[in-house]
Amino acid sequence: MIKVAVVILNWNGVNDTLDCIESIKSNKSKLYEIATIIVDNGSSDDSLEKLSKLKTITLLQNNENKGFAEGNNVGIRYAIKNKFDYICVLNN
Repeated sequence: MIKVAVVILNWNGVNDTLDCIESIKSNKSKLYEIATIIVDNGSSDDSLEKLSKLKTITLLQNNENKGFAEGNNVGIRYAIKNKFDYICVLNN
């Protein structure tokens, strides 16, 4: 089984992020094990509250907005540490 990490950066855009998660969940391929990794980039809205209720994702939290590149790098480092075969970075 091929392990794929899908990294999505969220910053005050929880509705777009939730739509993106639903789209990923619609993949029914038996060839891939897909893990959704959400990196919240210091959101000040209700993003963390809503995302923390989801059981099908890994939620990483930055205490401050680290910008687009470093925010994604947090998720990429997590995926590398957890030995995923592939990493896909999506913009919500």
